[in-house]
Amino acid sequence: MSEKIDVIAHIHAAAGNEAIVREALESFVAPTRNEAGCLRYDLFQDVSDSLKFTFIEEWESPAALEAHGKWPISSPGGPRWTVNCLGRRGYR
Repeated sequence: MSEKIDVIAHIHAAAGNEAIVREALESFVAPTRNEAGCLRYDLFQDVSDSLKFTFIEEWESPAALEAHGKWPISSPGGPRWTVNCLGRRGYR
């Protein structure tokens, strides 16, 4: 039985902050892809709504995903974007 974990994470930027949010999210891609157990980590921006971003992730095990979750999200982009630039959390 495979322990592989797939994740789809949605991020919604506050209006007018699309560029800074995209820059911050893009800064996560290369370091995350180098994490132990990361099989896929891809960022997408919705073509019909530039405020919506989606990460599609694949991890080799629950332990690898748990280790990723301990990464300090504020370090690449800093509190500047996490506090001021995100809109509502998630969307449908």
